Amino acid sequence: MTMQLTLVKLNHLPKTQAEREYIEANTPRQNSSQKRRLPSPLEVMTTVPFIALIVAYIGYNWGLHTMMTSGPIYMATILHLPVSKVRKQSMPALNIIYS
Repeated sequence: MTMQLTLVKLNHLPKTQAEREYIEANTPRQNSSQKRRLPSPLEVMTTVPFIALIVAYIGYNWGLHTMMTSGPIYMATILHLPVSKVRKQSMPALNIIYS
């Protein structure tokens, strides 16, 4: 893997002095003494990806809790399973979620 990366780097070196000067002249210099500013929490929380994650998280939890609360009722009334059997089947899910 390292050998392949080295070969790729060598293949992309400037071939002539003119190419090297052109690249150096058109590439902005980066000052290593300047530190990048971290974004504030408000800036992060108002980005579209962050809001999408929050909406997805809320939707996931809403669906999970709806199924956990409505599932046993559905099994007992529609599928006509005994309540003791429904309770035993829902216990592993409750242990996973609330542990």
